[in-house]
Amino acid sequence: MNTTRVLATSGGSEEVVEDPLSSTERDSISDVNGHNHEGKENVEAGKITALLEKEVVKEEENEEESVIPEGLAASLSFLSERQQKLAISLCQSGQSHLFEHWPAPSATPNTPSANAVAKVKVNFMKQLEAMDDGYANRGGLLKYIANAKELLIASARGDNPLADWTPHVPKSGQIYELGTAHFTAMEKVGMDQVGSCGFVVVAGGLGERLGYSGIKLGLPTEMTTETCYLQYYIETILAIQNNYAVKGMKLPLCIMVSNDTNAGTVKLLEDNKYFGMDTDQVSLIQQGDGVPALLDNEARIALDPKDRYKIQAKPHGHGDIHALMYTHGVAEKWANQGIRWAVFCQDTNGLAFHTLPLALGVSQSNGLIMNSLAVPRRAKQAIGAIARLVNNFSGEERYV
Repeated sequence: MNTTRVLATSGGSEEVVEDPLSSTERDSISDVNGHNHEGKENVEAGKITALLEKEVVKEEENEEESVIPEGLAASLSFLSERQQKLAISLCQSGQSHLFEHWPAPSATPNTPSANAVAKVKVNFMKQLEAMDDGYANRGGLLKYIANAKELLIASARGDNPLADWTPHVPKSGQIYELGTAHFTAMEKVGMDQVGSCGFVVVAGGLGERLGYSGIKLGLPTEMTTETCYLQYYIETILAIQNNYAVKGMKLPLCIMVSNDTNAGTVKLLEDNKYFGMDTDQVSLIQQGDGVPALLDNEARIALDPKDRYKIQAKPHGHGDIHALMYTHGVAEKWANQGIRWAVFCQDTNGLAFHTLPLALGVSQSNGLIMNSLAVPRRAKQAIGAIARLVNNFSGEERYV
């Protein structure tokens, strides 16, 4: 569990879509051709020609650049301007294989078969656009490919980024023993803070490794009542709200879902009337399509082996939650509502709530912006750990 102070955040901004035709272009089209539609087609054709000519120039400057496949070049006319640029940029980044199987458009357009093929190509580009958007705050797909190439080259050389670092047990942080005066005093400080918390559950994964095909939030917390995790979380939040929040204040719940878990989470909530929580208290934010899987050390994006018009994707990690809360304006909304702390929980860690007051007490007493709760790890135990890394030469310390 992590507790994070909600300080100052900014919500998502509206997207401004520029008119591809300037007012001058629009006027000249009307003057020359008498109507806008035909002129727009001429302008679009000119833009496509310019894009292709620009690509040819780059090919001449750098022979290693990939050539645009003929099927893609012939299909640019029914792609949006953004899709055209993205497809050409991907080819320039060594991804021409994504379009090599594209057939040229039919000689008889507007037939059912021709329209079906065009729709498949457009949908393929929409998936690439979604992946580009999902990585937008880190530079988009092109930056993803560039980063992957650098990492793959380093891996092929056998580079170890931690070669000069030695792991140690963290020496910072505070250890508390249940039942001690120290524990009780800090927990009391935290009890004054629990009424101003917003709760975040990361629930993008399925329970397949547990032999369960559904969402993990639907798993039982124990076998006596078979209360599922989502019910347990919501009932706990409502109990905190009723006993410790300012009268009339609703403590919000944000759930991060994925393509795999969205439908199941919505169904579980709706079938159980949100387990007593008002619907306006719950925010569902969904991870994107993930990031493209890679074929080889050249960082070539992999196509789905069952469908050549679909990218094989790999899911993002839980770290998506912070960017999603920012872009969806969740953190800003909470701050405006008077929420001081964001409490991050895993989808199947109900015991973490027992130590929430303690974690909040430590954060409040020490003026922490972020605080993580952990337990001592036994040697060779297969769990993640917080470690202190010390550089063997400079003595610099890092916590990971």
